Amino acid sequence: MKNNQQVILVSVVIITGLGLISNSFAEMELIPDWIKNTAGWWASDEISEAEFVNAIEFLINEGVILVSGATTEDNSSDSIPDWIKNTAGWWANDNISDTEFVNAIEFLVNNGIIQVHVNVDEKTSRTYNSYDEVMTDSTLSVNQKLIEVDKLLPFYSGYRGAAFDGESVYFSPYYSNHGRHGWVIKFDTSKPFDDPNSWKAFNIAHTRHDSQNLGNIGFQGALYNNGHVYLVPYFISDDDVGSRIVIYDTKLDFNDAGAWEWREYFDAYEDGVVEKNFVYFSPHLDKKNKVYAVPLRYDTTKNLDGPGAWQQFDTGIIGSYIGAASDGEKIYYAPFIQYNPYGTNINDESTILIYDTNMPFTHNYSWERYNVPYSNYGGVGFNGTHVVFAPFSRIPCDEIAKLTGSFWGPEEICGKIMFLEKDTRKISYSKLSYGAYNGVIETDDALYLVPRVVGGEIRSDFIQIKNSIETYSPNIGLGGYWGGTYDGRYVYFSPYDSIPGTTARNGEFLRYDTFQPFNNSDSWESISFFVCDLEPYRSTVLKLDC
Repeated sequence: MKNNQQVILVSVVIITGLGLISNSFAEMELIPDWIKNTAGWWASDEISEAEFVNAIEFLINEGVILVSGATTEDNSSDSIPDWIKNTAGWWANDNISDTEFVNAIEFLVNNGIIQVHVNVDEKTSRTYNSYDEVMTDSTLSVNQKLIEVDKLLPFYSGYRGAAFDGESVYFSPYYSNHGRHGWVIKFDTSKPFDDPNSWKAFNIAHTRHDSQNLGNIGFQGALYNNGHVYLVPYFISDDDVGSRIVIYDTKLDFNDAGAWEWREYFDAYEDGVVEKNFVYFSPHLDKKNKVYAVPLRYDTTKNLDGPGAWQQFDTGIIGSYIGAASDGEKIYYAPFIQYNPYGTNINDESTILIYDTNMPFTHNYSWERYNVPYSNYGGVGFNGTHVVFAPFSRIPCDEIAKLTGSFWGPEEICGKIMFLEKDTRKISYSKLSYGAYNGVIETDDALYLVPRVVGGEIRSDFIQIKNSIETYSPNIGLGGYWGGTYDGRYVYFSPYDSIPGTTARNGEFLRYDTFQPFNNSDSWESISFFVCDLEPYRSTVLKLDC
């Protein structure tokens, strides 16, 4: 058993996987996938020559292509010969290897056939401090933004939710130490957890190109159904700029941009559930950051753009939800916050939304609205007899009252786990108040509640619900997780919250072996990924001695 395994990634930030990072080009897979995309787009005349040159300059600046200073003079009047597009096109279509492409471009640059504009003594003219700063810089082209974004993510952190496809676990990217991001993390469950070669990373922000932003970022959950992983869109701003529903075809290569599709976002969602051939998204906000409960589902038997593939239903409830669970016949949505009909004050009670999967999704009679004397739940699961709701609020409850003017329900049940009996609809609560959980992970015989950080409090008190409620702190997690998934043996927890005492988001991926005792430290293991060569980010991440 290896606890708290920490992997240090050094040298340049060119990442398509989480293995070796090297200044030499010993491992050709380290070329960012967006560069191959750029080569293909240039070969097919979809982008300009200047944008292709930007990509070549990136490889030069990162030491992948070696040039002499004499060949980097400004000869902008000369254009790249058309026949070189053939080389770019062959590489983009995998007709030649990465090594052959790099060698060819290196030869062409050093012989003055491709003219680049690189100052070998001053490779960086400006340092960006955040993802948003890069996106709003009007002086940068789309490809230049891609280059700078690659430099801004030295710490794989800030994930919400995960999905298992039968072979690999995919962690959903949300918000890192440098803002919202699109770095999807994939773990191959057939390989050792503590081996960096078992892990890959792909930046899906690079799969979206438009004139406004790099946008496939900021997700809150991942769901798997019928050969596809669905990333749940969350980031919505007042100007309608945000993430989209992104779909990965697991039959295709993880690092292939062509394996990723997206559809225009509907609203903002927090997690969801899969039942039969449908993917259900739990409603949280609309496109203008307003709370209106409009659930969404996708029929995986239909084409993404086919009639009736996507369905929404306006429940009329002014409120938001986090997560959903299925009992095989009905879908239960966990209420987070609910307002009075005028949308001005938080209600002391909330409404559990229940959808009968045997009925039409868009008909009002298919939906049950079950009122309970409390809101602010952060996830839901089903254990065979009860629907279990995880409390999202902090402890003590009077802190909520100070902030909102309400306990969001009776004080005596604030922060307690709620149980809804499937057959009788009887409500019961845990004896103790736990508070501050987000996500309920279902396994074959238990439910696991995921602790989150509140008010700078270090919390790693995970909850297991079988015949009783048991808590355990494994003492290896940094604290602050948000959702996760189960692969048939291991429970995986997605690292998210800020690490208390620092500004850094949690980047320690954690799992529990359900074949071993819950309250035994040997049943738990973790791994973290850091890149330590960037300043000034090192001091703001974890002050690692690299």
